[in-house]
Amino acid sequence: MSPQNLSVQNSSPSKGSSVSNQDLGLPRLFSISEVQFLVGGKSRSTIYRWVANGSFPEPVRTGGNSIAWPEEAILDWRESVIRNRAH
Repeated sequence: MSPQNLSVQNSSPSKGSSVSNQDLGLPRLFSISEVQFLVGGKSRSTIYRWVANGSFPEPVRTGGNSIAWPEEAILDWRESVIRNRAH
């Protein structure tokens, strides 16, 4: 699933309608598989190793055993990687 397809179901009575997190003013949250896609197909273990050594943003707990990464944290990380490689 690409990150552009993320949406949450609207709790209004009309069935089949959906509202994006942006429509609700909420930050987008990326799953581990979406983060893998956004960082060029790196493995889960690589991403978690980067988190452990402080070189990648920490995920946020979204309930139970679920975690996700805020869109802004991932985009900031990507920009910093590009900036650091340009120097």
